[in-house]
Amino acid sequence: MNPDTDIIISCRITREFPNEPELEVCINELVQNTSRYRLILVDDASDEQGQQFISNIAKQFRDCILIRTHFQHWFTRAFNLGLRMARTPYVVTLNSDTIPRAGWLEELYAIKDEATIKLGKRVGLVASIMSHEEPRRWDAAIPKDYCTGHAWLLSMEALYEISARRGMPGIYLDETQPGTIHINSDVQACWAMNEAGWATVKAFKSHVDHHGGKAWGHQIWRIAHLSLQDVAYHYSGR
Repeated sequence: MNPDTDIIISCRITREFPNEPELEVCINELVQNTSRYRLILVDDASDEQGQQFISNIAKQFRDCILIRTHFQHWFTRAFNLGLRMARTPYVVTLNSDTIPRAGWLEELYAIKDEATIKLGKRVGLVASIMSHEEPRRWDAAIPKDYCTGHAWLLSMEALYEISARRGMPGIYLDETQPGTIHINSDVQACWAMNEAGWATVKAFKSHVDHHGGKAWGHQIWRIAHLSLQDVAYHYSGR
């Protein structure tokens, strides 16, 4: 059985992008397939109907924390709001269009423990990168490889360390660059953890399905962003 874990889900629901069905499936599967957790919901500037839907979900949980923004923060800033409320040593961040299946969280913890021993280093994050074709159970990700951020088990100690090294303790994922406000902060976090001596690990058998593109709306290119090469350029300090 997994230890107590804070699970953060950030979501945005509007009439332009009515994501109620995806979030409802995510929550139903989470309830059915997960134990010993506290839910932290970040409502990232949903419209009135979306806010009511998210409020109804929050009411289903005795100790749920609900955070609301007044303008859209996108992936990085929204999850940072949730991470600041986390109290467990390891936390989970889930996109609202994921489907966590049976045993998903236990597998992430098991891989974290196994990788710690076999790699001989601390594990900063384990990401569900579900693959039926991949014969391995897990593999370490080193630059320029990284772990996509739709379903992460994260060490709060590692997050604090990389934010402190950046000179901004408590701003866990890097929201300071145009290129990391949304789609590239998962890349930067992996590389920063690797540089700080933390392992980042892909879990191929932790079963978390992912629709992709449904959590934040499909027009993500409306925000300012940089290429992976530009993220590497900024991250290197040049």
